[in-house]
Amino acid sequence: MVYFVSRDVLRNFAHRFMLQKRTFFRVWWTSENSSVGRAQPCQGWGREFESRFSLNRKPSSAGGFFFYPALHQQRMIQSKTCSTMHAKITTDRGTMTVEFFENDAPKTVANFVKLAKEGFYNGLKFHRVIPGFVAQGGCPDGIGSGGPGYSIDCELDGENQYHDLGVLSMAHAGRNTGGSQFFLVHSRDSTAHLDRNHTCFGKVTEGVDIVTQIKEGDTFSVEVVED
Repeated sequence: MVYFVSRDVLRNFAHRFMLQKRTFFRVWWTSENSSVGRAQPCQGWGREFESRFSLNRKPSSAGGFFFYPALHQQRMIQSKTCSTMHAKITTDRGTMTVEFFENDAPKTVANFVKLAKEGFYNGLKFHRVIPGFVAQGGCPDGIGSGGPGYSIDCELDGENQYHDLGVLSMAHAGRNTGGSQFFLVHSRDSTAHLDRNHTCFGKVTEGVDIVTQIKEGDTFSVEVVED
């Protein structure tokens, strides 16, 4: 069933029902000034929030919202890795082994490996940890606004571009603005909306339990191992 309502009605509905009942809805705002109201792993400020609904643009001659209940289906992912190297991420909670998605995201993997071999990540902190969502690190300033001094393009078309527990993905402040910051996924349930918006370039294959044990402020280092 599809409903058409005004902005104010939807806002009240969202706060009173969707946020309390934790029900997922798919929403289209029909004006040209739409935005995405979801928690996003990002570089910079202004996105430290969470929401239980999304706003996506859909052209229409009338102003308002179209929305309907959307089934939140968890996709079981069989991640395929084909890599000539892997990484050891050593944290205050233990060491994780990461297999890279070199076929899916070769440039992103190459950038991460380059920074790791230069020692860029050693001693940095996980500056943003949201339980049930992600653990984010890779900012040289330790506050989420820094990077390596350049940006890389997103790679979103591969077979493994799905966020699941233990997936390593690039953080950014907008498409093609990533550099060094990355995040480790806590749960598929809260990160499915990131699919093909953030580049998945690896997955934890050993020590996956450590992913959800990481605390904000924990330090880490990265070692790349040739297979």
